[in-house]
Amino acid sequence: MPSICDGASRLRPPHDAGLLEELRRPQEISAEPNFLILLGNRYGWQPLPEEISVAEFQQLENAISRLAADRRQSAALTLGKWYRRDDNNVPPVHILQPRLKPATDAEDQTDFTDAATWAPVQSVLWEIINKAYPPVRETSDQTEAAMSSTPVITLAE
Repeated sequence: MPSICDGASRLRPPHDAGLLEELRRPQEISAEPNFLILLGNRYGWQPLPEEISVAEFQQLENAISRLAADRRQSAALTLGKWYRRDDNNVPPVHILQPRLKPATDAEDQTDFTDAATWAPVQSVLWEIINKAYPPVRETSDQTEAAMSSTPVITLAE
């Protein structure tokens, strides 16, 4: 899986291989032009990244120091609990742990499959991610160009 951090230092959500295959299939069976536009990436729920490189995880750990002092310890514990290092992967990565119902004999009976229970954990993880990789803000010129049906070409003098 490719790195989840793009050139603008923003985390990207994981991509479903099946979806990518569905996008490739029309290109193989048709000679017609194929276009895809994905709009609205700023709205709605976004899943947490399924895996994070070691370097990106270190950035997340460093970002915890920029949280409020009373939240740093719990944030560090939450990050470490939900993103565990997998040294069997080459290169090693940190993998988001599954949200499973607790075993009947488990000491901690917290059910993270429940949305209300999971929401605060997800909120903390997104807070850490957004501290490490702040969202890029578009300028008004970029927004106007994106909304225009006519491409904007800027020529240097």
